[in-house]
Amino acid sequence: MVEFEESPSLLVWKILAVPVSFVLAFFTYLENESAAILLIGFGVLNLASICIVYVLDFLTGWYSNIVESCSDWDDMNFSSLSDAQRSYVLMLVGLIVLFIVSSVCGFFLSITGQIESFSFGFWVPNDLYPLSWSSSAVLGLGVSLLSTLFAVVPGEEGFKNCFLVINKAFSFEGLPFCLQPCRLAANFFWALLHVVLGQNNPFFVVSVFLAGCIMDTVSARSGTIENNYRIHALFNSIIIIGSFVFSGVLTIVWGA
Repeated sequence: MVEFEESPSLLVWKILAVPVSFVLAFFTYLENESAAILLIGFGVLNLASICIVYVLDFLTGWYSNIVESCSDWDDMNFSSLSDAQRSYVLMLVGLIVLFIVSSVCGFFLSITGQIESFSFGFWVPNDLYPLSWSSSAVLGLGVSLLSTLFAVVPGEEGFKNCFLVINKAFSFEGLPFCLQPCRLAANFFWALLHVVLGQNNPFFVVSVFLAGCIMDTVSARSGTIENNYRIHALFNSIIIIGSFVFSGVLTIVWGA
């Protein structure tokens, strides 16, 4: 199990995310039924990803063969401090690039009149838990972060991992990881999901697709798909915390 051997923390994260996502869905159901259903969906997708990336790979080694055939996949020794440090440096570089690209996309959308005011070019699902003056803003922030870290990110990245089965039929040895058919399909449908669920401008398909390619490239160079999860979680968390801090009323402006 390549990911368990190289990044055991990812497996722990994904296993914890299964019960947490369902618990969040249970407590959300009365206030927002659609959000609860979405959280359950994220939990199911994460569970499916665990089976595909870990269980199936343990039985057949097929996932290990996929990543090792990519031209940019770098097999690193995560017991080595230098390799582990390099992985985190690559993660931070990828996060910075993601913010730059999302800012450029958001600026383009604003000057072309496709959105009313400047915002990041990637949709962050921060409307799952609407806050009101009768709710605790800090508690709401905590629930939002929990939903992002243990439902949205594992669910969405798990959704993309489910497309890895495409490489059983269409695998091209020597292609970079982000250009493998399974990842191209995964990132496209992931981007489309943002537009459909978030009712966003169709241009978001382009910007979110680019985000997926950036994260895949970073993961390949660091030798673990966990960096997709790390970058995704950090990006969403920064946006949510930023909304909380800069809203002016110490609450999150939902759906604005």
